[in-house]
Amino acid sequence: MPDGNWWVDDPIDELSEDLFGRGPFVARAVALLDQIGSRPSSTVVGLVGPWGSGKTSTIRMIEAGLNPDRWGVTWINPWALSGPDAVVAELLGAIRAAVPEKTTAGDRVRRQLSRYGALATPALSMVPVVGGVATAMAAEAIQRLGDQGTTLAEEANQVSDALRALARPTLVVIDDVDRLQPEQLLAVFRAVRVLGRLPHVHYVLAYDQETILDVLSTTPIADKHGARAVAFLEKIVTLRLEQPPVRLEHAESLFNTGFAGALGRASASLSEDAQRRVVEEREALLLRVLTEPRSVARLLAQVDIYLPLVGAAEVDAVDFITLTFLRITYPRLYQAIAMHRGALVDTTDLADRRTEFDETALAKLDVPAPHTGRVAEALRRLFPRLATEPLRSMVAEHRRRGQRRISDRDYTERYFALTPITGEISDDSLVRAIGDLAEGRPSMATGELALALRPDLSDAQACARAGRTLRRAASLSAELSGNGAVAVIPYVLEQFDHLRNPAAGGFGPDEEATVWLAALLQRADGGPLPATALCDPGLLPYFLKAIRMAVAEPADATIAHLAAQPPGSSWLADVVRATFEAAWMRVQQHTRLGDTAPIEPVSLYISQLESVFGDVDVDRRMTAAVDTGLPIADLAARLVDIEVAFTSGGPPVISTRWVSCGVSGATVSSPCGRSWIALRRGPGPALSTAPTYRGRTDVDGPQAPSSRHSTPPPQNREGCSRLRTRSHATPSSTTVRHC
Repeated sequence: MPDGNWWVDDPIDELSEDLFGRGPFVARAVALLDQIGSRPSSTVVGLVGPWGSGKTSTIRMIEAGLNPDRWGVTWINPWALSGPDAVVAELLGAIRAAVPEKTTAGDRVRRQLSRYGALATPALSMVPVVGGVATAMAAEAIQRLGDQGTTLAEEANQVSDALRALARPTLVVIDDVDRLQPEQLLAVFRAVRVLGRLPHVHYVLAYDQETILDVLSTTPIADKHGARAVAFLEKIVTLRLEQPPVRLEHAESLFNTGFAGALGRASASLSEDAQRRVVEEREALLLRVLTEPRSVARLLAQVDIYLPLVGAAEVDAVDFITLTFLRITYPRLYQAIAMHRGALVDTTDLADRRTEFDETALAKLDVPAPHTGRVAEALRRLFPRLATEPLRSMVAEHRRRGQRRISDRDYTERYFALTPITGEISDDSLVRAIGDLAEGRPSMATGELALALRPDLSDAQACARAGRTLRRAASLSAELSGNGAVAVIPYVLEQFDHLRNPAAGGFGPDEEATVWLAALLQRADGGPLPATALCDPGLLPYFLKAIRMAVAEPADATIAHLAAQPPGSSWLADVVRATFEAAWMRVQQHTRLGDTAPIEPVSLYISQLESVFGDVDVDRRMTAAVDTGLPIADLAARLVDIEVAFTSGGPPVISTRWVSCGVSGATVSSPCGRSWIALRRGPGPALSTAPTYRGRTDVDGPQAPSSRHSTPPPQNREGCSRLRTRSHATPSSTTVRHC
C-alpha cells in the first residue's frame, strides 16, 4: 500500500513488496503449478482466503514467479460478465489471448479457438452444471447447430489437437468469484467445467469459501444444504490452496507503520501513557477483530482522513482510533453510542448504565458473539461510567480532566462531529490565547477567545460552548508560571460581568468561569491582585467559591490554616486572608445600607466565615460591630432563612427560621422583611421575637395575627451575634434565602 494512501486497494506484484512473509508459500505454489503444467490434463486450483486477506496480491506474486517463456497467464473479471454467453466467450477469448503470436502452432490454436467460439458460445451456455439426461439432450442439440458442415465436437477435438501440439500451459485466473450473484456463479462454474477438458488449460479461482458456500446454498443445487454445497464445490475445484493468514507480528507492523504515518501527517505525537494505551487497544481489540490487511488499511484510511479534520491536538488519538474502529465495524453500535453520548459522560447523572452496553446489549446491536466481550471491555475503557458504579466513575472522570478523552464532556462532541465545531475555539488557539494573556499582549488568539466568551445568554448551545471553553481553559492553564497565572486572573474577572448578567436574556456559564479562576489561584504566585478585585461585591462570591475549589480538602481546615499564616508567607495565603476580610467588611457595609442594600448573599459570607474560623470568632466580630454601632435589626434581617411551603388549598405559608444562642430551632412565621422582626438592644435580654403570623409575602401585605404567639426565647447580649442560616427545604417546599 502506498505510504499515506491507505484507501488505495491495489495489489502488489513482486515478492519484494510483500509485508506478510508469504514468500515460501508463493514459491511452493509456483513449483506446484510447474508440476501441473508439465501434464496436459486441465486442473482447477482454488485459492481460498477471507475477503481482504490479499489473495489477488498472492496470485500476482505467483504469476511473477512463473517462467513467462513457458506459461501464458490471463485474467478474467467475472463481475463484468452479464450472462452465460458472455462467460463462455470471455473464457475462450482469455485462452486465445494467452497463446503466443507469430508462431505456426500458436496461429493454429488461435484459428481453431475462433471457429470453436463461434459455435460454442451459444451452445455451451445451454449445458447445465449437473444432470446426465439434461447433458445428453444439450449435446444432441449442439450436434445439430453446425451450419458449416461440421459438429461442435469435431471443432472441440481440433482445438484440443492444436493445444496439444502447442504444448504450452495456459493459466486462466478468475478472481473475486465470491462476489458473484448465484446465477453468475453457476455460469462461471458451468463454463469452467465444460471448457476444463481442453488440454494444457488450467484455472485459478480465488474466493472466500464461507461466502461461496452461502451463495451455493441459495441455488437448487444445494437447496439450503451445506453438505451438498461443499460436495458441489469439490467437483469444480480439484486442488485447494489456503491463503496463509496474516500473523500477528505482521499485522502489528502494518498497523504501527500506518498509525505512525497518520499521526505524523496530522502533526501529532503520543505521550508515554498514550503509547501504552494504543498497544493495549491494538492487542486487546483492534487486531483481534481486524485480522486481514484490507480491514487494517480501511481503519487507517479513516484515521488519516478525519484526524487532521478534527485536529490531532483537539482529541485523544487513542480514543479517536478506537471510536473510529467501532464506527466502521459496528454501525448500529456506533449509532447507539452517538445517541446516548450525553448520558455516557454526564458525571451528575447517578443512574447505573452498565447494562446498556453489556454483552447482551451488544449482541442486539449486531456485534458478533465472538467479539462482544472485547468490544464491551473497549467501551468500558472509553467510558468509565460503564466500568463501575457511578460514584467511582466520577473519580475516574476527574483523573482524566485535561487529557482530551472522549469521556470528558468538554471534548465528547469533537469525536462525533468529524470536523471542527463552528463557534468553538480550538485547544491550540486557546493555549496561544492564555499564553498571550499571561504575557500581557493582545493577539488574534485573545480576540478569538473574547468572542468565544461572549455567548448570547438566551442561546443554550452558545452557553454550552462557552462553558466548555472555560473548563478547557482551566485545564490548559496548568502549565502557566506563577506570574503568568496572576496576569490572567484580571481577564477572567472581566468575564463575570457578562456571563452572570440576567439582563442579557438568561444565566451564563459563570460557574465555569469560577472553575478557571480556581485553577489560576492554584498556580498564581509573585504578583499582586488588581486593587479593585476584592472591592467589587459582584466578584466576592466567586472568589470565595474559587478559593474553596483551589485548596486541598478538607477545605475549611486548609483555608483556616492559610488565613492564620503571617503576611507574605505565600501568595495564596495572602489572597485567602484578604478575601475573607473583604467578606466581613462587605457584611458590615451591606448591613449599614439597611433596606436600600442591593441583593447580595451576605448570609453566605457569614456562613463561610463560621465554617472557616468558627463560631467564636464570628461571635467576636459581630459583638464588636454591634458595640460600635452596627444596627442589630438590620444584621438579624440578613441572617434569616425564608421557607415557602406551597399547599394545594391556599396561599403559600412563609416561615422564617433562625438560630440564636440558647434557643435552637426557634421559628417565627411571618412575612419576610426586617420590619416584621422586632429586635431591641438594652441592658436586659438583647433579642426578642415578634408574635407568630401566618401570612403572605410583602407584596400582598400581612394578614391579621393569629391567637397563637411564640414565647420569646431567653437571650444574653452576646447571643445577638450568633445568628446562623439554616436550610429547611423539603420535597414539598421551596427555600428562598433573603439577605
